[in-house]
Order: sequence, then structure tokens, then C-alpha cells
Amino acid sequence: MFLKARQSFDNCFFRKVVILACWAIWCHWNSIIFYNGTRSFANRTLRGR
Repeated sequence: MFLKARQSFDNCFFRKVVILACWAIWCHWNSIIFYNGTRSFANRTLRGR
């Protein structure tokens, strides 16, 4: 599935999407650890920061 998606999209675009997703997960994880945030990613994205 991952390889098929990479082949169907432009390689540069796919890389940017993956990096952006990793950054979102990283920021969410940091908010849980350092700022006592909630574990629900949906709540975080709906409320903003």
C-alpha cells in the first residue's frame, strides 16, 4: 500500500506529505509529554494548539 501510493504520486510530493505527517506526530507527542496534553489526536486537530 505504501509503495503503491508512492508510485502513484509525484515522489517529491509524497516525501513532503510523509515529512509533514511525521512532524504532526512529533509535535503531538511533545505536547503529551511536556505540556500534559491529551492522547487523542482528533481532539488536538479540532481545537488547534
